[in-house]
This record gives sequence, C-alpha cells and structure tokens, in this order.
Amino acid sequence: GAAGTARDREEWHLTAPNDDTRSRTALLNGKPLAMGDDGQLPALEPRYGGDGTPIGVSPLSIAFVVLPSRRCPLPPAA
Repeated sequence: GAAGTARDREEWHLTAPNDDTRSRTALLNGKPLAMGDDGQLPALEPRYGGDGTPIGVSPLSIAFVVLPSRRCPLPPAA
C-alpha cells in the first residue's frame, strides 16, 4: 500500500491468557490458537497497523511484524 495507510504493517502477536505463561493455551492476536476439528490450523489473520504508529509488544509475548510495502535493496555483489 501507499505510505501512511493503515495497512502498512501486518502483525501477529502470541500471548498467554492473563499473562499465565504456564497456560496450555496460546492466543494469536487475542484469540485462542487451536487446531480445528478437522486437524487444520485456523487462518492466521494479521492485525494491521500503520500511519506511523509505534509497534506495541506486550511483556511476556512474541510479535512477528511484516512490512509488505517496504523494499530492502540487496547489497552489491562481491
């Protein structure tokens, strides 16, 4: 997307319910992450951010962030 849009950034945040790191449940963007009845993973939908807002990462969590519209040039060949 164009710079400054609300979809500049895709985020996936893994947390534990109520910060209970001993929980057998993991939350992905606030929703329980569990296999479906058919044994398949659920859709791993990101939450979106942008407009120059900072990335917030809660304590005791892991965040994966993708900047799909950013291009990183490769270094020159040796």
